[in-house]
Amino acid sequence: EFSEKVAYFFHSNLQGTEARPNAVLAMTHICGNGVLQGCLADGQSFTFVQTLRALAMQGDLPPLHDVFRPQTLIFSSAVGVKKPSKSLFSDAVSQLRSVGIRPEEILHISCRLMTDLVPAKAAGMKTAFLAAEKSGLEVSADVLKNPVTRPDRLLTDLKQITSVIGP
Repeated sequence: EFSEKVAYFFHSNLQGTEARPNAVLAMTHICGNGVLQGCLADGQSFTFVQTLRALAMQGDLPPLHDVFRPQTLIFSSAVGVKKPSKSLFSDAVSQLRSVGIRPEEILHISCRLMTDLVPAKAAGMKTAFLAAEKSGLEVSADVLKNPVTRPDRLLTDLKQITSVIGP
């Protein structure tokens, strides 16, 4: 427990945590269209709470039971592997299938091609490359040109999700 508290303090105060611009807007739109959301990420036991705190800085989310299900929250610390592990993505597909979500119905959004989008696409998910910042952006011309690894969508802002999901 002490180690978790130290890690939480470190992540919260020294590394910092913030939600991407327009994250709450995008999540509210998706929820309004009756679409479940999730998180598939490298994370600690406290990552979801940290994420919710960061989102609250942007505004109010819809009720959490309308947005997420426990099966749609997949963090590496709970599974015991981290990205880009193929088993993390295949386990996520299995877990989501248990609540009636097929792999082709999943849209995985990330700014990281090799660690997120390539394994997500290999697991059967749809992918969207978020090119919204310079730091953390992972781009490879070969991956973008290859139809097997190329993301299905390109987003430069999370609010563009409205053109992908719903009216």
